Amino acid sequence: MRVNISHRGILPMGCGYGTSGAGALSLSLAVNEALGSHLSDIEAAQIAHKAEVKHMTGLGTVTSAFYGGMVIRTSAGAPGIAKVKKIIPPSSLRVVSGVFGPISTAGVLTDNGLRTRINLCGRGLVSLQTKSPETNTFIRLSRRFADCLGIFSPRLREAIASMQRGQILSSMMMIGESLFTVVGGDLVPKAKATIRSAGLIPVVSKISRNGAAVI
Repeated sequence: MRVNISHRGILPMGCGYGTSGAGALSLSLAVNEALGSHLSDIEAAQIAHKAEVKHMTGLGTVTSAFYGGMVIRTSAGAPGIAKVKKIIPPSSLRVVSGVFGPISTAGVLTDNGLRTRINLCGRGLVSLQTKSPETNTFIRLSRRFADCLGIFSPRLREAIASMQRGQILSSMMMIGESLFTVVGGDLVPKAKATIRSAGLIPVVSKISRNGAAVI
């Protein structure tokens, strides 16, 4: 059987938004339903995760997208295999982001030296996030992780410093030459203005509370 697939999205690819994982997961869930394959949602999501790992487009995006909310993965793996702690953030929170350009995920995942640094830099951060699951803690730990990796471009580092001068905590999106912050609705205009001042187009997103589903 041959199936033609068409994906449409408004977010740039390769910039840290998880579009590869979202595409794999949405495809797996939709094809499972359309063809009547009778897999459970978790089984379909596991196929998407395996595809991401095989093609080196990501390692954990599918699991986070499947569960929704703010997901802390305390052990690696596909949905139903990874151990996760799901936190439902206040509905007023918004993710505000901006993009300079893409970074090749496959290029990072095939760089053995960088993969070693990823494991070293991430050591202990998950437990710190679990103990203090607030969004500000997440952004601080994200920034600490990105600083340790040393993959900031000069213009991205300056944009994040500009956000800091505006008293808005931000960090790098993994993996892209992009930045993000998480703020309450009242701070969205300020975050957008600060991102614009860095020469970027701000993107404002809600945080899904329920995860991926066929609609």
